[in-house]
Amino acid sequence: PNPSGDELYLYIQNVDAQKLNIQIYDITGREIHSITKPVLSNTETFNLSNEINLPKGFYFITIYNEKQESIFFEQIIRK
Repeated sequence: PNPSGDELYLYIQNVDAQKLNIQIYDITGREIHSITKPVLSNTETFNLSNEINLPKGFYFITIYNEKQESIFFEQIIRK
């Protein structure tokens, strides 16, 4: 949900098995976190809460496939 509370989940579907690069940017466009996650099935849910500690604020999440093509973009608000 947006705005996001303590938990941050990404739900990805209709993506072939591959490694995805998840990049998180702050409001100024500065990359503040990058993580690579494998997609093993057509539908994946990633819980990023344990890996990323984002303070309150406005963020952009972009996911790139193995060809470095942007396949997902979302704006989130951490409250």
